[in-house]
Amino acid sequence: MAESVDPRELFQRVKGLWPQSMVFGDDPLVVLNAIYWPLEERLGNDDDEWLSLGAWAFHQGIHEMAEVVAANSESTVFPREMRFSTFDRWIRFNLEGDNSWAEELAEWLSKRERSAVR
Repeated sequence: MAESVDPRELFQRVKGLWPQSMVFGDDPLVVLNAIYWPLEERLGNDDDEWLSLGAWAFHQGIHEMAEVVAANSESTVFPREMRFSTFDRWIRFNLEGDNSWAEELAEWLSKRERSAVR
């Protein structure tokens, strides 16, 4: 990845790509993927791999939120309520998947620590 990353800035950029609310039915992935895949296709035309990685991590976080909401017999998720810690956990999960992301993981961890201090 050529671009440098500011973890909190990336989080805010990605958060802005998602709708204010999402109403899920029996299968949250149907609604989630109907939003995510066109978004990914749009981002695929951009060379910002951090943005694509962030969008996927946000997708994973929203799915997690949808499972919690469903467990409480509710059906609406508000993506803007996602916490940075959830996004960060999914970014790290994806970057730790194999050694090909080692440089990006090191950069993320380094920048994440610095951005937490600000």
